[in-house]
Amino acid sequence: MCNIPARLLCLSLYVILVNQLAMTLRLRAPFGGTFLLGVLFIPLFFGLIEGSFRLALVDEVLAPPTRGGNEDFVGIKVDKLDRLVTETRINCIFIGSSMIAYGINPEIIGKSYQQQTGKSLGCYNFGVTGATTGDLALLAEVVVKRYRPDVLIVGTSARDFSITAETEGIDVDIPWAHYQLGEFSLEGWLTDWSVAFRYYQTYRLWTATDFASRIERLRTINAKLTRFGFFPRAEIRDVSMPPDPAQDGIGHVTGREVRKYVITNRNRHGFEKIMTMGSDYKPEIIVLEMPLPPSYMAFFDHPQEDYASYIRMAEKETLMFHAAFIRAPSPDLFPDDSWFDYAHLNKKGANIYSDWLGNQLAELVRLDKLSLQID
Repeated sequence: MCNIPARLLCLSLYVILVNQLAMTLRLRAPFGGTFLLGVLFIPLFFGLIEGSFRLALVDEVLAPPTRGGNEDFVGIKVDKLDRLVTETRINCIFIGSSMIAYGINPEIIGKSYQQQTGKSLGCYNFGVTGATTGDLALLAEVVVKRYRPDVLIVGTSARDFSITAETEGIDVDIPWAHYQLGEFSLEGWLTDWSVAFRYYQTYRLWTATDFASRIERLRTINAKLTRFGFFPRAEIRDVSMPPDPAQDGIGHVTGREVRKYVITNRNRHGFEKIMTMGSDYKPEIIVLEMPLPPSYMAFFDHPQEDYASYIRMAEKETLMFHAAFIRAPSPDLFPDDSWFDYAHLNKKGANIYSDWLGNQLAELVRLDKLSLQID
């Protein structure tokens, strides 16, 4: 297959081969001329379409292209990370749900780590809203294979192991992801190679009732997402009192996720698959327990027992695969105005947590509990 930098060379070779074929077959007008014109016109036509969708003006007019599925962050984050790795070294990638997307500021982590160690740590936030550990297994393998980070940091919460696809309705099991892992499909190849096709995937559902809102959502994400993948939330929510699961805006969703808490086999197996990447692709694996306000526990039917089962499982799996497990800091670290809602930090809270986490990574290196051999 011809990659993007070699497109002109491929087209030149194509023209030469067609001309040689015509000479060999001794094609003559009118058949030969029509044949040659048709064969030459088709790639030129699609080449013009592809080239037009790569113009900067198109980016300003249209919503950002996607990689398929119904998830909004993946395509935008891949495009931003593809550009970023050409500008600076990214040796650390965070992956997880919206708790990572909204709660990790890679620039703050890098500064905090460098202040403690004198060494740089270039990180990227690949948090994906709605993802579970079952979903993240596929995305993590794509990210690790495509970008080869030295460190993969996986943000987790109890919800990530209990939620099902029926609860959230997110779809990240897309042909593009499988194509990245060597499973060929025409749609996967077109999505990877063609910007025009990626725009088609964004706009092909134009008759859907929520099409306009999704286009606006994609534009908002693209505009607010930092070059390091962080999506800052400015909103402030008072989470000092327990929520009413029936009335709270996120409560009805979170309640379904954790109320009758069960760790599903799909999510447990997905987490185990992520852990094996430490041996398959050789990045160092670090697992985080993401911070939550104490009031979040009201969503569980059995708060202490249910949450403890998540911690026991995470500790057991990380110990088995020789990965570090960093527990969440005390809720006292976060002022009252640090929360976007009951499950997510806002920008202020994310910066506080990221500064704390940068120090934790540096301390683990100092204690030789992590190697993090980063220049």
